[in-house]
Amino acid sequence: MPEFGGFVANYRSAGIEKNQSSFFPPSKAISFNKNLTLNDGLLISYVSGQKGIGYVDAKRIVTDYVNEIKKKLDKGRKVTLDAIGTFQYDKQKNLQFEPDSATNFLLDSFGLSYFNVSPLEEYDVSKRIQKKFRENLL
Repeated sequence: MPEFGGFVANYRSAGIEKNQSSFFPPSKAISFNKNLTLNDGLLISYVSGQKGIGYVDAKRIVTDYVNEIKKKLDKGRKVTLDAIGTFQYDKQKNLQFEPDSATNFLLDSFGLSYFNVSPLEEYDVSKRIQKKFRENLL
């Protein structure tokens, strides 16, 4: 977002949370870099294409949107971008970003979701083998 910062998608491997007996698919999570303020034209070109307007008009829309975000933050308000995350200033006026943890931006993981499983009960295989062995002898 020109004059504000840029979003970066970071890959995260599939994994297990042992304490909660849960599994999560591979994903891409969003982080924010306040130093990526240079206008690379990507967002403006996207807005231009989506709205069917010229580059100059799209640039004005993006600039107005960024200015509105800055005004809200300066007033101490949180700003949430749907499915992306929430911005706010901390007590030292440092911009903080909390990504939306419910959104997975990795297209290869489409349809895969986080799930929990019940822990398996311990199973003594040796007792079962002994039982089968006795049954076969009789």
